[in-house]
Amino acid sequence: MGYKFHIKLRETYLYLSLAGDYDPEQALRDFDRMLDACTESGMSKVLIDFRDLRNSLDTVTDRYKYITVVNKQYFDFRGRGGGALRIAYLAPPNAILEGDKFSETVAENYGFPAFETTDLDEAMKWLDE
Repeated sequence: MGYKFHIKLRETYLYLSLAGDYDPEQALRDFDRMLDACTESGMSKVLIDFRDLRNSLDTVTDRYKYITVVNKQYFDFRGRGGGALRIAYLAPPNAILEGDKFSETVAENYGFPAFETTDLDEAMKWLDE
């Protein structure tokens, strides 16, 4: 069934909202759509709000697979001349255990510019660094 995916252009960043039942294949297609939207809009900052997404990346294995694939998509995008991005993921409450930086650590090890948090203000602050 999938989920609903919306892209909104805000003053200084792209805002993506995802709601419904997580579909890993759709998530990867939508990541490509987000990269296209960055190219079209000239935006380099992205906030992906998945607070209303159910059953998303519930296991460490799921999270690792997602990061591995979007990392490749991101660097393919860069190789085609796409600009550097900053991508903040806004997770649902209790989705990230205190001190759990697995996703961020994997992303950092790949050189993928991502940050994950459950706090909107924290996400916005990171995007503006």
